[in-house]
Amino acid sequence: MYKLLIIEDETIIRKWLRYSVPYTDLGFTVVGEASDGEEGVDKIKKLQPHVVLTDIHMPKKNGFEVFNSVKELCFEKVIISGYDSFENAKKSIQHGVVDFIAKPIDREELISILKHIKGKLDNNCEDSETIIERLLGNDFKIDTYSVITEKIIEWIKGNLTSTFNIHEIANELNYSESYLYKIFKEDTGFTINQFRTNCRIEYAVRIIMYDPNVKLYEVAEEIGFQDVYYFSQVFKKITGISPKEFKTSIVGYTS
Repeated sequence: MYKLLIIEDETIIRKWLRYSVPYTDLGFTVVGEASDGEEGVDKIKKLQPHVVLTDIHMPKKNGFEVFNSVKELCFEKVIISGYDSFENAKKSIQHGVVDFIAKPIDREELISILKHIKGKLDNNCEDSETIIERLLGNDFKIDTYSVITEKIIEWIKGNLTSTFNIHEIANELNYSESYLYKIFKEDTGFTINQFRTNCRIEYAVRIIMYDPNVKLYEVAEEIGFQDVYYFSQVFKKITGISPKEFKTSIVGYTS
């Protein structure tokens, strides 16, 4: 899984970016969000993302100033802006921006961009592994942590509504439970329970987006929450807004 960071000062758009795209299906995990340029710089340095999705026009530092502040670090850059101009296009090229997407953001266009970036990152990883194997010989064993994590994620996504059982995963993968917890946290930055909860809320977001008239208790039941009030609390804790606010604001933005 490749790490992705979102930097956007408008809360509604930031949350839309975070929860309207099936990042895990595309091979990414969102490791953080930032609401201004300075916070973005701090999180890039701390989280070391593979991809940064950022607005240009933000408080404290704009998108290009963010890139200047971390120019020693290597990551893929995607710019978002409501103001397209030749000057912005020129600066984007100078800063090695992979793609430029205008507001209002088209979900399918963003997915297409992320697929392109995933392919580029995969090729880079394959090139690196080929060099390592050539230098160290065929007996060199490439790290399988990401494979373990992928298996756990696959299990989580296939069992969103059932009772969580780490013991079942551990038996299937033939590893200890403590080892799985450790590796998953190292790879994703989340505990398994946190990641599973995030997946359930992401699924809830998609349900609401596709059917804005759906009842919240129906959404809660669909993702395995028996108590709609608890579901609303968890939804707000993760996204920063309530499901009701999401229905009236974010769904309105995408229509």
